[in-house]
Amino acid sequence: MRGFLEQRLDLERPQRMEVDSTLQGIRRFLAH
Repeated sequence: MRGFLEQRLDLERPQRMEVDSTLQGIRRFLAH
């Protein structure tokens, strides 16, 4: 089970980085 979760995290990590950058862009847009 633990190995499965670690594999899921490895697969989702690039997507999560994209989402984080998108959220930062939205926050910058809202801050103006």
